[in-house]
Amino acid sequence: MALPVNLQHLSLGEVFSGKVVGLPKSLKSISICGTSMLTPTSFPKSIESINFRDYYKLIAPNQWPPSLKSLTIEKEFLRPNYLSTLPLSVTSITLIDSGKQLRRLTEKSFLIFLENFIKTSTNSFLLYLKKSE
Repeated sequence: MALPVNLQHLSLGEVFSGKVVGLPKSLKSISICGTSMLTPTSFPKSIESINFRDYYKLIAPNQWPPSLKSLTIEKEFLRPNYLSTLPLSVTSITLIDSGKQLRRLTEKSFLIFLENFIKTSTNSFLLYLKKSE
């Protein structure tokens, strides 16, 4: 199957179970599921965002595109792929099954945002402001 050369976003659903190869160099984001097979050349260098669904396989350092900035993953993805093994270009990680977002602070540290904590704290703070008026 031929993909358009100017394609920027691609979602490979659960029914796709082949090798991920031959993607256009214009691609900026891709969604991949656990049945996809990655190779060292699967991702074009232009990829900035990857969404992994039900994907819990180890990704070798030479498989990551150099322009990658954000990942959307499930917690289980981090079992074979430790935070410390992710490329330094990754500055944002969303854990879709826990409501957490991580932002890279330094080479070895991330700031974790907890969705429910932030909502509760914000609501409590706004309630406090209303009472003090």
